[in-house]
This record gives sequence, structure tokens and C-alpha cells, in this order.
Amino acid sequence: MADSSVNFAVRAWVNAPDYWGGHFQLNEKVYKTFANKGLNIPFPQMDLHLHKDA
Repeated sequence: MADSSVNFAVRAWVNAPDYWGGHFQLNEKVYKTFANKGLNIPFPQMDLHLHKDA
């Protein structure tokens, strides 16, 4: 667990020439599956409030 996320690792074994294609396909599949299930990927946010001196 992290401040704004749940971190996990996924490992896949592919032939060396297929590494990057597999990497991007896996990321895309996870992203689309999360989206289809209504899960959002969190990201850190910061609110900035500016106050003008009188």
C-alpha cells in the first residue's frame, strides 16, 4: 500500500524479441480491464490555495 495507490507486480515470461510488445500489451490489457470494471488508477494530487494579501 502507498499513499494514493495499491502497488502490485506482475511478471510474464516471453522470448527476448517479444519483450517490449508483451510489456505494452500486458499494460494495455490491465488498464482496459480496470476501466471495464470501473476501477480508476489513482495519482497523487495537490490543492494549491492562493491568498491575496490585503
